[in-house]
Amino acid sequence: MPVLIPFFGFLGLCFGPIVHQYYAFSDHILPVEGGLMNRIEKILMDQTIYLTVKCSIYICAVGLLSGDDFDTCKQTVRDKIGPIVLTAWKFWPLGMFVDIRGLQLVQFRQNRGSLK
Repeated sequence: MPVLIPFFGFLGLCFGPIVHQYYAFSDHILPVEGGLMNRIEKILMDQTIYLTVKCSIYICAVGLLSGDDFDTCKQTVRDKIGPIVLTAWKFWPLGMFVDIRGLQLVQFRQNRGSLK
């Protein structure tokens, strides 16, 4: 179990700055103050582009760190990404809408995984 702490710490250090930059970029192109349509577009962007890319990288990184070769990692991503995206669509859009709507100030909004 203690081996998992540095492993997930390493993944957090890798993803934290990227996640922070993604949310800063999405706030720049789709400001929270833009109203309901901006919120919907931000949720769509998060639940399609961001979710797919981040989960694919995460699954591949876990596989590579576990000793799998790159082809095995690519196949694992292909097998798992569809169900992950479908499951995420059942829960996260509502949570993200509340997060974006309820916390208007960027510095107080939760940036999942951010080191900010």
